[in-house]
Amino acid sequence: MIKKIIEPLIVTLLIIAIFYLGYSNKLKLLINPSYFIFIYITLVVLFLIFTAIILIPGSRSKNNYFSYLLFLIMIIILFSTSYKDYQESISELKGVTNNIFEYKTKVDIFDGDRVVITEFNYLDAVDEIYRNIDKYIGKKILFKGYVYYANGIKPNEFVLSRLIMVCCAADTSVYGLLCSYENINHDFKSDEWYEINGEISKKTLDIDGELNVHPIINIIEYREIPIPEDPYIYPVLF
Repeated sequence: MIKKIIEPLIVTLLIIAIFYLGYSNKLKLLINPSYFIFIYITLVVLFLIFTAIILIPGSRSKNNYFSYLLFLIMIIILFSTSYKDYQESISELKGVTNNIFEYKTKVDIFDGDRVVITEFNYLDAVDEIYRNIDKYIGKKILFKGYVYYANGIKPNEFVLSRLIMVCCAADTSVYGLLCSYENINHDFKSDEWYEINGEISKKTLDIDGELNVHPIINIIEYREIPIPEDPYIYPVLF
């Protein structure tokens, strides 16, 4: 009797959780929108399972209350999803990626004589600056991101980062540009969001025992901003 109540209840809660994540725009915290088709398929399957549970008599197997508990915990986690929680945990666990994204859909990254990085050209712009640092030395740059204090950098430096989601939250990477605020009297707190106006330079860093030349942004102006409505960067897959 309990099984006939718990199983359809769990499936119903899963369906409601998915609809809630979609309605609240939180689904994009978990999955690249290019893969939403699989979420729609999952909803159809869940509706079929719900129908089968209601219409088809259940087996006489023993109730596995532990598995029910795991489903309920997962549902609670889905309802309590927070971008800031993901931002902090992913930054701490993964750190800044040293790999350059090979992003082939090139777009213009200049607005006049200044490099302007937006969510639409983020991968293009960062990829281009990393690959051709000397070409951009002395150029002004404007971009947004959150403050991440990576290991091995000076106290007056941080990486202004964005989270890149290729498929889902599990493969999310931290990607950004090193910034220096040596001449700025301001306390840039970790995980706060800023719009930075600066000048591109370069610096040699020792990463895992290897010397690598990286771009570094000397901050000229800054302003604190709220977390964007859509904080992730999603590579266009299809």
